[in-house]
Amino acid sequence: MLLQALVYQGIVLGNHLRRQTWFIPYEVTAAETLESFWAAQLVPRMNEVAGFAARQLQAHHPIWGFWLSQGEVYSNLEVGDRRGPARDLLEGDEPLMLTVAALRLAEPQTRILKRRLLALLTEASTWDTGIATEYTLGLILVRGSPGQRRVKQAWPHRRFRRRSRPGSNH
Repeated sequence: MLLQALVYQGIVLGNHLRRQTWFIPYEVTAAETLESFWAAQLVPRMNEVAGFAARQLQAHHPIWGFWLSQGEVYSNLEVGDRRGPARDLLEGDEPLMLTVAALRLAEPQTRILKRRLLALLTEASTWDTGIATEYTLGLILVRGSPGQRRVKQAWPHRRFRRRSRPGSNH
């Protein structure tokens, strides 16, 4: 998608097309900021993944929504049907997982988590038979917590520790 646009704009030309990798600085794209550059690549893919999830959920039940509950620290938003949150489906054996979670980790533990997740992905890539069903797994680990001032989304429900407030002894 991005490469096609850059070829069209004349940014990647001629002999450069024979190469297999290119560095494309965001400054040469239409993006106004680095954030919009990232979003232009991630948002369309995340929308496609959301479509995959919606179709898989609808195979189990035709009507879905969100259940809002007050957690220990955050409000929790959980996907579910009219009977309740879909914990049995999302935490069970069905190959479907929709989880966004905030963790409070020291940097050494965060580095360990990252290494373990990457090692697991590397191991799982060796299981690829080329003929089995294809699955999409997206992992994003960043410092910060979206929704700190909004409803905290956690699919399925996760308990979060209470954040200490300035001036408190917690």
